[in-house]
Order: sequence, then structure tokens, then C-alpha cells
Amino acid sequence: MNKKYMKLAALAAIAVGGYLVIRNLLGKSSAPTTEAPTPNEPSKILTQDFPIKKGSKGEKVREIQTLLVGIDTNALPKYGIDGDFGSETEAALFKYTKKKSVDNQDDLSNLIGLKDAAQSSALQGSIDANRSVAANQIINDWRLNSSKSIFAKNEVQYAIGGLTFSGAETNLATRVAKAGNKIVNGFEIKDMSILPSGFLKITTTGGGLNGGFIKVSPFAIVLK
Repeated sequence: MNKKYMKLAALAAIAVGGYLVIRNLLGKSSAPTTEAPTPNEPSKILTQDFPIKKGSKGEKVREIQTLLVGIDTNALPKYGIDGDFGSETEAALFKYTKKKSVDNQDDLSNLIGLKDAAQSSALQGSIDANRSVAANQIINDWRLNSSKSIFAKNEVQYAIGGLTFSGAETNLATRVAKAGNKIVNGFEIKDMSILPSGFLKITTTGGGLNGGFIKVSPFAIVLK
């Protein structure tokens, strides 16, 4: 290979190498990391790691930051889970615990409890929302054909209301109805509405044990 081609090959290699370096640098996201690890992962923080406070760094800080993001996904909007206990982490910790540092296992347990409660609340909100969608569909179907009746879909445990499921198969002690039982006990349905929890409140033109209504999950009934 002559000198001309050797020189061109060298320049090409430099160009390719430079491109790869630049692409790698540009490809790195500047957005903060807020992805949480596997749920219910055991804590790796040891007694000797306390206190964890402003200026602390490393995996113990990442764990605290992960718990904060578990409480509120927007808890660390600027830096995210970066393993550096700075002003943002301190402010977020104080917002939820009224403390600026994690000093012991009790503080850590409190954070874990707050995270679990927040996630449980979010899950319940999702369940309520899905229940509301199902309830709304039942109401729309009933208003299109008000001659339809509501029946228990499966064995159903329902919150105490005014009406019982009709038929001798209803167990009034446990308030459970077997599949196929008509819900409104022979009374004409007057109206249906959706409670904040997504349950249906069914009222009738009269009768009933305690005022003529029943509270039931829309997933437990069928309109036919």
C-alpha cells in the first residue's frame, strides 16, 4: 500500500472514531433517572450507613431517592435518582417526612411505609376508575332499554344497602347472592348512579329493606 492510500486510511479511521465518540456523547440522555428498581426489593442500607444526609453519595442515597420517587414520581424532577444527596433530595425528604436526613432504621421504615401507602392508593384509584367505566356502561345500556333486569353474575358479596337479591337462595346473614338471582327483588328500577368508588347505586320505585337501594360492584352483575 503506497503512502497516499495509507494516509487516506488513517484519516478515515480517525473520522470514524470521532463520529462514534460524538454519537456516544450525544446519545446520552440528560433527563434525570426516575426508574424504580424491582418492587419490594429488600433494603441494602446498613446501620453503619446512617445518617444519610446532604453530601452523602452512593447506593444508599439511590435507595432513599428511589423511595422518594415511589412516593411521588415528580419528587426529584431536576436530578432524579443520581446517588447524590443534594438540595433537591433534602427538600423532597423534608416534604414527606419533615426531616432533612435519614438517621436510623425507623426513619427508613417510615419512608418505605409512605412509599407502600402511595402505591396502594394509586392502585386503588385505578381500580375505582375501571369500576366507574364498567358502571357507566351498565347505566347506558339500561337507559337504552329500561325493561332489562339486573342479575347477579356470580356469587356476589355486596355492601349493605336497602334491597336484597330476590329469591330464597339469598343468604341475608352474609349478604351473598348466588349466580342467576335477580337483584332488585321484584321492584322496578327507578334510577342508577355511580358512587365515587365506582360502585353502582340502584334505586327503585318502592320497597326494599332500608330505603329502596342497593350498592353493588358493576363487575358482579349482568343486565339482561
